[in-house]
Amino acid sequence: MKIKIERDKAKDQIVERQYFFLTESDKLKILERIFPVLEDTEYVRDLIADGELPNLDEKIIQLIESKEYL
Repeated sequence: MKIKIERDKAKDQIVERQYFFLTESDKLKILERIFPVLEDTEYVRDLIADGELPNLDEKIIQLIESKEYL
């Protein structure tokens, strides 16, 4: 049985499954590569609200604010 799915939806599903297995540290590393200046957590929150970033745990946002990951 073949199941047809749009290419964009298939890509989204693959990314969501891979995202599930990332550690919090891996998520931060990805964000650092995309957005080298993460101190502005309000900017990060806006990107999440606009759907440009995946929804991050409040713990991750606090970690960004505190810069402990540095």
